[in-house]
Amino acid sequence: MKKILLIICFFISISLTNNNIFCNDEHSWGQILNDNSLMQTITTSNPNATKETKCILNYLYSLSKKTNKKIISGQMTYNGIDESVAYDSLIVKLHDKTNKWVGIVGADYERDYPQKLYKILETNKPLISHFRQGGLVALMWSANNPWTGGNQNDLRNSENLLDLITNGTTANQKWIAYLDSIAVGLKQLQDSGVVVLWRPLHEMNGTWFWWGSKSTTLPDRNDYISVWRHMYNYFTYFKGLNNILWVYSATAKSKKVSNPAFKDELNNYPGDEYVDIISVDIYSDTLDVVNYNQLKSKGKPLVISEFGPDRNTVLNKIQSFDYMSLINQIKSKYPDFVYWVSWNDFVTNGGKDTVYYSPMNQINGKQLLEDGWVINRDEIGWQDSCNIDVEKNALLEPEDGKVYHGVQTMTFADNPDPLAGYLNALNDSTIQPAVRGFFFSVPGERGPANTLKGLNNFFHIADSVGFIPELSLFFVDNRSATDSIIAVSNTHDWILDSIITLCKNYNRKMFLRIGGEFNGSGPGWNGGGYHPYYYVTMFRKIVNMFASKGFRDSIAVNWCYEPDAPNDFDSVDTRGARWYPGDDYVDWFGLDVFDASHFDQSLPNGTGRNLTKKGKSERFLAMAREKGKPVFLSETSAKGINISSDNQDGINDWNNWFAKFFEFIDVHKEIKGFCYIDANWPVGAYPNWGDARIENNTYVTEKYIEEMRKPKYINLYKEVIVQPEDTLPLTEMGETKWKSYEGGLYPNGENARPDAHNSAGIDFANSIVPLDNTGVPNDKGKIVLLSIGMSNCTQEFSAFKMIADTFQMKNPKLQIVDGAQGGQTASIIKDPLANFWTVVEQRLQQQNVTANQVQVVWLKEANAQPNQAFPVHAQMLKSDLKIIVQVLKNKFPNLKIAYLSSRTYGGYATSTLNPEPYAYESGFSVKWLIEEQISGDDSLRYSGESPKAPWLSWGPYLWAKGEKERNDGLFWLREDFGTDGTHPSTSGRLKVAKLLLDFFVNDETSKPWFLGSDVRVNDSNKQDNIISIYPNPASDYIELKLSESFELSENNSIKIYNTLGQCVLSVGANSNELKRIDVSNMPISIYFVIVGSETKKIVIVK
Repeated sequence: MKKILLIICFFISISLTNNNIFCNDEHSWGQILNDNSLMQTITTSNPNATKETKCILNYLYSLSKKTNKKIISGQMTYNGIDESVAYDSLIVKLHDKTNKWVGIVGADYERDYPQKLYKILETNKPLISHFRQGGLVALMWSANNPWTGGNQNDLRNSENLLDLITNGTTANQKWIAYLDSIAVGLKQLQDSGVVVLWRPLHEMNGTWFWWGSKSTTLPDRNDYISVWRHMYNYFTYFKGLNNILWVYSATAKSKKVSNPAFKDELNNYPGDEYVDIISVDIYSDTLDVVNYNQLKSKGKPLVISEFGPDRNTVLNKIQSFDYMSLINQIKSKYPDFVYWVSWNDFVTNGGKDTVYYSPMNQINGKQLLEDGWVINRDEIGWQDSCNIDVEKNALLEPEDGKVYHGVQTMTFADNPDPLAGYLNALNDSTIQPAVRGFFFSVPGERGPANTLKGLNNFFHIADSVGFIPELSLFFVDNRSATDSIIAVSNTHDWILDSIITLCKNYNRKMFLRIGGEFNGSGPGWNGGGYHPYYYVTMFRKIVNMFASKGFRDSIAVNWCYEPDAPNDFDSVDTRGARWYPGDDYVDWFGLDVFDASHFDQSLPNGTGRNLTKKGKSERFLAMAREKGKPVFLSETSAKGINISSDNQDGINDWNNWFAKFFEFIDVHKEIKGFCYIDANWPVGAYPNWGDARIENNTYVTEKYIEEMRKPKYINLYKEVIVQPEDTLPLTEMGETKWKSYEGGLYPNGENARPDAHNSAGIDFANSIVPLDNTGVPNDKGKIVLLSIGMSNCTQEFSAFKMIADTFQMKNPKLQIVDGAQGGQTASIIKDPLANFWTVVEQRLQQQNVTANQVQVVWLKEANAQPNQAFPVHAQMLKSDLKIIVQVLKNKFPNLKIAYLSSRTYGGYATSTLNPEPYAYESGFSVKWLIEEQISGDDSLRYSGESPKAPWLSWGPYLWAKGEKERNDGLFWLREDFGTDGTHPSTSGRLKVAKLLLDFFVNDETSKPWFLGSDVRVNDSNKQDNIISIYPNPASDYIELKLSESFELSENNSIKIYNTLGQCVLSVGANSNELKRIDVSNMPISIYFVIVGSETKKIVIVK
């Protein structure tokens, strides 16, 4: 179940009765904002889990349905010693004995580790290595007793587990310190790409651990559940650990157990939404899980997290247990277990005895790991379960059998938009090219090469659309190759430095082709052709320059050959490398093929001097295979075909070129990408090349689309991550900059308004009073809050109006009017004569108010299909917004305050209407506009005679990076948007509506007029602990305590209100009395709690 934040805000009320707030059974709170679209069942308990985490869980789910290769082997390492030594002593030795690497390696963040963080990090080292080699990682935590500092078996002082999550207790302070240290280790694993099977607080249904000693009977088991959920919430939402699969692990109940204190496995189960995997621990020669069917009924993957033969069997008796009995019993009785982890051998009884649990020291350990049901490390296939692309030896290399679909940008005078025809011909957003190429010549131009400005725009488009760039650098000046100049001088280094800077600003992985078709010589080939040895020196120099700038790990370097070129090549001759820069400098081999003679599999290869063009291609591919390099067909185009609209011509073209080309890719598994050039080749420069555009012929287009829909091809929206890796919310940028620009909502990176500006806003807020239709103050008049903006604005504000109009604490004098309209972008409405303003006037009239009564505006605007590089498009929007606020002041003479918001997340967009990073960067437009007013721009003056604009401030800041949760809990799911990924769905509209309501209720420049004079709201951060509430975050309940200094009237009580202002709960309040309030059944929404005239804010995680 996805986690939803239930925000409970506590308000202060001077006079509740004046606002007609009731508390009786007539008010139904279960219908308000209980939109099912906000909740959705998903695979992982953590909705923000990484793709790899979700894939591994999907893989585990799939194993129980298989008939072979369905249970993963695992081995726990030794406890209490150096983990690397433990790994070598057990995992490596087990491999040496069985010739098998176990699939799962287990370890324990145990005992004094929280006090010795270095041990946690040491534990991680072999786990990271094991995962990178294809294995899985299982981690447990035998936590110290936080009351005494003793080990996990110390049962002292553990009577009340709630101490651990009760703020201010000594146990709580120690527990949080433990969690913080553990989180460091888990975060290191997350940063290393490792998914963790996390098994905390295990075997809780027994009595031997401090967390289980008192938690097996009601009500104490509920305390255990609260502690589990607290840890889950702390790691998931506070620490941002998205690489964890939560394993609930109990000791298996068997017929042999007679101890009445030993409870059923699910006695302490914290709930499906907090658990991914259900596990049992078994130490018995005979598998006996009496509640197996009950465990299966939870619908989670079942595993054995600890297995060992009966201790009496293995104590000091080597080879006394037949490990084949384990797999045979699983086959016959418990076939749904999907992995097991054998416990480690260890010394006990003061070193006198050794317990041998592992298969290494028992009978048939080798046969166990060779069994047909058993999956070992080299057989784990979780990547295949979700079609994930996994980088192998080369940067950006996909898994075997996958091929990047790409297109090259070739600009000719008669074709200024060379990709439009190709992209439109595909007519399917799921098969758009994942790679696009760009040509840049150093220092001059070679045909379609572009300037630095053009490269900057290209990267900006890549950032927006989401494709992977391939930058091709050519080295020509006045038709002469410049590789020899670049190799030995710094003449052109400034250009290379500028290119590298632009690549770093783009800050995502990309392909880099240096001196493509290196073997060309003579007219038309790279200024007459590159020079052996100089070319290699230049190639290495450029790669080293990228490395010196800290960007080598983000470029996949391509060394590219063309079989038509007259220069032959050898990677090494008697004088060393003539053309090949070396394995450390080359990630991919590149091959450019145009004529069918380059790849037609029916043609001979030839030998020696009679090597054919196809033979040259094959020789180059053989070299790539020998060196283990993937191959990218960087330039491909149907040369000489001259595609026309004739149907038979299209059939012939497909059979004679395209079918053979795709066969070439099928035959050569080392080919993992291609870029097609969809061009009408100019006759003068490329005689006899003809028209290679697929859109010319319906048959060719249909066959091409059919080919691209095959699952082998990596297309844009299916398998390429589209969102930028470095976009941070403006509110969380700190000292980080976005493309050299400062973040924060206000000047100097701050998120709070400057004091002087804030004071001016408060003064305006306090001056807002009801006005009659002529603008004269009148107690019977209205205060109009008006929205101005485009389609997203009207959709979101209409949801807010629905909630706010029924919100009984709203100022009754406040009239909310939605003036925003679909399709009305900033560039349109900045015109004061635009029809937009006529419609606004009509909407005011429909609600019996006038322009003279408008005193507050919420403005949210954008421009459609921006395509300029940052910051140009953001500056253009800022200029439009500046004109708009001036128009607002002119049309609404009593307008005092305008709150502005930028776009929500645009990373799910399927069109160019306003995708990322344009949506993100629109935040800078708002920021810069407000900063201009704060800095004293006279054209934005809000005071004095004839003010030119209203006082400006941020409203709610709406952008968050998709599913990545912001520090304040905001995130955007795909289902928060409609089919176009741009406009909000019902859940998205409600999310913005709640943010607006929370803002207007709590901001000190809006409370005076939004809530009216009868209700005031204090900043909870300025309270003097008059009210104490814990746990925080909470899940099922809150506990509230009032200090003795709190003055209670006779009728005081604790009241909780929903967003309609309806009372959903009322309980008595007494000073210095702890009040426990159950909130587990409240629907997802915003709630307000009022206790007399005091307040407190908390967050509840449901």
